[in-house]
Amino acid sequence: MNSFLKTLHTNWRDITAFILIGLGLAVLGGLIDYVSALFGKSRFVLLVLPTISNYLQGFSKFIGASLTATFVWMLLWPTVNSFGNHEFQDGWAALTLQQKFATYIALIIAALIAAALCFSR
Repeated sequence: MNSFLKTLHTNWRDITAFILIGLGLAVLGGLIDYVSALFGKSRFVLLVLPTISNYLQGFSKFIGASLTATFVWMLLWPTVNSFGNHEFQDGWAALTLQQKFATYIALIIAALIAAALCFSR
């Protein structure tokens, strides 16, 4: 089994939970938007509900960006590892455990930032 499918098999519960939480927040944000428009006569409703809706929908977008970055990373890591350049394996093997961890975290951060930019609108 390749590393992508193995990672999906290992983490399917976490991925499913994040998908459900992200969709749930998007639906809840849409419902709050609908209620805000339906009962928009109240000053409190006009001030508070759209803000809560925007927050929930924004957090939902962040979850979507995180999931997308994770999926892209799971797909790209074997490619980076195998085909990045001819001496990537030697360079990677020469790194200490702390350097490998820092490299991995830096690449994940870059993927999350890229995904967040894609989902920001």
